[in-house]
Amino acid sequence: MRTRDRIISFVIVLAAIGAIWYAASLFRGPTNPPVDAGDVDAADALAAEAAAQLANVPPPIVDAAPVAVVDAAPAVSPACQKLADGTVKVLATTKAVESCLPDPDLTGTACTSNDKGTWGFRVDDVKRIAPPFPGELCGDFGYLVNLVHVDDKGVEVAQIPGAYLFQISDAGKTFKYTVTHGSLGMKITGTRFFDFDGNGEDEVFVSTQTMATKDEGAIWAYKGGKIVIYEPAASFKIHALDDLDGDGRPDLVLDTFRTTHDDENGIRTAATTLRALAHSLPDGSFSTKDAVAAGYVQKECPAAPKFEAGGVVTDGDTIACALFWGATAKDLESLLAKSPPWTRELAKEKPPVVLR
Repeated sequence: MRTRDRIISFVIVLAAIGAIWYAASLFRGPTNPPVDAGDVDAADALAAEAAAQLANVPPPIVDAAPVAVVDAAPAVSPACQKLADGTVKVLATTKAVESCLPDPDLTGTACTSNDKGTWGFRVDDVKRIAPPFPGELCGDFGYLVNLVHVDDKGVEVAQIPGAYLFQISDAGKTFKYTVTHGSLGMKITGTRFFDFDGNGEDEVFVSTQTMATKDEGAIWAYKGGKIVIYEPAASFKIHALDDLDGDGRPDLVLDTFRTTHDDENGIRTAATTLRALAHSLPDGSFSTKDAVAAGYVQKECPAAPKFEAGGVVTDGDTIACALFWGATAKDLESLLAKSPPWTRELAKEKPPVVLR
């Protein structure tokens, strides 16, 4: 072999060995050979330059995982738990026969206990009201939801709280519904506990809704071993409770007049939306005529309405406002002569407060 060919072969072999060594170094990763003392300054300079560059780069933004704050559920008293267990038992018994029975809407109910006793609710019976319509699965059901009081000795009394529907059962007994599922739409819409008379025993306000009517409610008390209407509020048509003067005592927002009429859809509705106030007093009574109550009515109706001679009035709020400002049925007689009969009925009512 000629000398030139030997040299070329030698170079090819060296190149192959170098390529193999380089490839192996890629798999081994970087090596850390000893640093010569003379190279330390240069390495430090490079490191300082890299650190300066990194210092100008903002750190990556990392969203912190949200921390869930879960309030501990309030403790349930044994008496309240017993009422809840009673509801579960009745519903389970009924579902064994009526497999598609929906749970009742009990979102407006509540339970409370203190040293004097417990107030709460319990489903005591369930019945089918109507069979399913074509295409429906279950039909309508009625639930007897009782307001229950258990005293400090464990003695229990139950009472239907306010509005209800009823029908005669097959056995000839009257069955009453306080909550319904389906087209009838009855429910308990709210519960509030407060010791109005200061005797240490709460009274309870229960608001109900019957079909298309608006909320109405009553205050219940435990007296003489019975659940009865709280006497100082017995004459009021209570729409809601609200502390209007900020004294910590719930005041009674009142539906003012009892006259009703059928609206354009044929639904029975109140003649006026104007409301009044029964101001809660420390002795457990209520005032519809003091400054707080009068101020509330004046916000509802700031001034006496003005009528045109020979005009016709058909708006219930206008009639109610006139009554608040001292008008009488006689004063409104000519204005209402050609109006629907319900307007004249409204004009005969006595307002809860007269502003002049």
